[in-house]
Amino acid sequence: MACRFAAEPSGWQAPVREVGTADRGCFVLTRETVRFRKMPDSETDILLRLPPRTLDPDERSLVAEWLSLASDIPSAYVSTRRADDPVMYRRIVISAVADGRPTHTIHAPSGKRLWVRLTIGGEPVVELFDSLAGALNSIRRVLT
Repeated sequence: MACRFAAEPSGWQAPVREVGTADRGCFVLTRETVRFRKMPDSETDILLRLPPRTLDPDERSLVAEWLSLASDIPSAYVSTRRADDPVMYRRIVISAVADGRPTHTIHAPSGKRLWVRLTIGGEPVVELFDSLAGALNSIRRVLT
């Protein structure tokens, strides 16, 4: 079983190609988001191991605006201290549950023009977005 990429997000360097097998799952690229049911290990490693870049002031403002509008999200912060957990460093850490444990992280890998959202808990789900607003809105749609 093979899956076809419909299109690729603007600025993404990966070529359009067929991938996927029945045991690996498949993923579909669109202009706004890339949704993965299960990614091949090598591609997951590449996306998640590239160091996140630092958010610029406009991106920080967007995170603050999103959090203020998403009133049911208990917490979200940008991990910037070197003493923070290295897995979370330079990532937006979001808790969508009352106990405060992280449920999502969002980051932009250095040198890439995309945003990676990782859903934590159960089987991890990785999604790619062309914009920070798109990644944040995938958790709670409050930004216009």
